[in-house]
Amino acid sequence: MLSPAPVEQVEVGVVASLSLDADALLHVLQQVPGFVLHHVDHSAHTAKECDVIVLDITARGAARRIAGLAPAAPVLVWGGYLHQEQVRLLAADGARGYLSVISKRDQLVRAVLTLAAGERYFPQLDQLSAVRLTKAEDRVLRAYLLEMPDMTRADVAAALGLSDRTVKAHVANARGKVAGQVGSRGALLRALQAHGWPQTRI
Repeated sequence: MLSPAPVEQVEVGVVASLSLDADALLHVLQQVPGFVLHHVDHSAHTAKECDVIVLDITARGAARRIAGLAPAAPVLVWGGYLHQEQVRLLAADGARGYLSVISKRDQLVRAVLTLAAGERYFPQLDQLSAVRLTKAEDRVLRAYLLEMPDMTRADVAAALGLSDRTVKAHVANARGKVAGQVGSRGALLRALQAHGWPQTRI
C-alpha cells in the first residue's frame, strides 16, 4: 500500500489502449491523496485538463501521440523495457519521462510528481553525462542541424567560412560523443537533444 506525503491537487490523465493497463495505472494512482484521475480517450480532448499525462507505450500509435499530447501537458511514458537509445528517442519526440513496466509503484508516483513540478524524469538518461561539445563543434552543429538544416554540408561549410573537411570532422566528433547509430542528420539531432544539447557546451 502506498503512503506518499500529501500533495496539492494534480490532474493526471491516463492513455492506454487496453482497459486492463488503464485499470492497473488508475488503481495505483488513485491511492495517492491529491491525485485527480482522468481516462484520456483517443481524441485526447481531455488532455488539456491534465497536469501530467501517463501514456501506456502499448497504446495505439504511442510514438506519434507523444507529439500530439505534449503541448497540452507533460507526457510520462510507461511500459515495456526500453534500452537507453529507445528512451533517448522518446525524449527527442517530446516525452518528459519514462518508466519501464517493472518499475515500482512509488517510482510511478514520484515520476508523476516530478513532471507536475515542471521537471523531467529519465533515470536511465540522467545516469549518463550530458554530451559536451567544444565551442567549434557547437557552432558547426547549430548551423548544420538547426539553422541550415536544408543545406548540404558543403554549403554549410561555405556559409561558416570553413572547409567541408572541417565541418565533416566536427559532425563525426559529435556522432562519436552520443555513441549511437546516428547515421542520418535527423537521427543525430534527436540523439544530441536527448543528451541535453544545445544547452550544454564547454
